[in-house]
Amino acid sequence: MPPKPSPKKRPRGPETSGGTPEPMTAGGDSRAWRGWSGSKANHVRIGTSFLEYSQNDKWVLVWTEVPEKEMCCENFFGSLAIFLSEIYVIDEKDRNGGQRLHSKTAVGVWSGLIDQAKHRFCKSTNATTQARLAPARAHAAFASRQHAHAR
Repeated sequence: MPPKPSPKKRPRGPETSGGTPEPMTAGGDSRAWRGWSGSKANHVRIGTSFLEYSQNDKWVLVWTEVPEKEMCCENFFGSLAIFLSEIYVIDEKDRNGGQRLHSKTAVGVWSGLIDQAKHRFCKSTNATTQARLAPARAHAAFASRQHAHAR
């Protein structure tokens, strides 16, 4: 059997691409990034639907304007989880219109909205809403306790 020819190595570097490289933007220009930006906008739309449905005066009616104190309480995201899993119905004009969100989609929207809140309030100086990291020993003890319960 004759040996396989080795693959030809392509030269690397900006001068080998056939032209001047395009400038990169800070927010990203790839199709995946633009798609994620669309998902973020959809998450905000669904979050605003949740606020309209809840009619809670403290939460206001626009997702990006919910006060930190209100958004960072357990009740807020617990209520959002119930809304996404049991109440929200996809718009009729969209694919799967009139149906509830699939569980994986609901989790994706929920975690996406939590991530947006994290980024919005990451530099907060409010001690009641800051995340606290547990010491490594506490985390290890928790993990071993969970492992013991799984047996």
